[in-house]
Amino acid sequence: KGYIFELQSEFASPIFGSKLFANYENRYLHNLYNTIDRNFLKSTIFTNHFFRINATIKFYFNIHPLMIKLNIKAGYLNTFGNDLIFENYFIGGYNSIRGYSWKSIGEMHKITSVDNKIISKFTIGGNKKFIINLELEFPIIKNLKITGVIFLDLGNIYDKLHHFFFLGSNICSNKNIKDPLKIYQILGLYASSGIGIRWQTPIGVLRFECATPMTPRIENIITGSNADECFLFHVNLGHYF
Repeated sequence: KGYIFELQSEFASPIFGSKLFANYENRYLHNLYNTIDRNFLKSTIFTNHFFRINATIKFYFNIHPLMIKLNIKAGYLNTFGNDLIFENYFIGGYNSIRGYSWKSIGEMHKITSVDNKIISKFTIGGNKKFIINLELEFPIIKNLKITGVIFLDLGNIYDKLHHFFFLGSNICSNKNIKDPLKIYQILGLYASSGIGIRWQTPIGVLRFECATPMTPRIENIITGSNADECFLFHVNLGHYF
């Protein structure tokens, strides 16, 4: 058990709008009153306890007939020295960094056989996340409520050994990412861009989006083959932000 505190501030008008969300989740101090041993600060006693802080800010600018949208998300997780992979942040996919596979961004672990062949690989996420989504939406068929969108996504997951944006770390030596625009090298963020079509239906907004990674990961350093697809198509129902 735990608790979540939420703060929301909203202002909207035909010209400008913004939203701010913040929440704090604590699953550590709850058992203070449920245990005889009051030495609750020892992480060896409560191995599944943590606290998490998330913040989201959104901006909307209506420059008729265009709509500019900006979404910024950040999160921090403290597990008191315990490895709680199931509580980690994961990003990648249609509701975070489009152009990358679902929850594929982050530190990758590989399982190999005795002859060093990769049997499987998976992402373990991280305890810090940062995401920026920028969209330009414009009308296509106004009567049918069909609009087009051009978007840019930036973001990354960071583990306990690294700060946000790899501040204080040397990431220039990372040879597993194609980074012609130096986005990852300078900002420590993966990037993608794309286009899409949105249709406002009675059951919600249908989103059809095609994205390409601007910082694709390299599967084979020798051949230079990419681990990420050149293009990914996303189909979803409902607004992302």
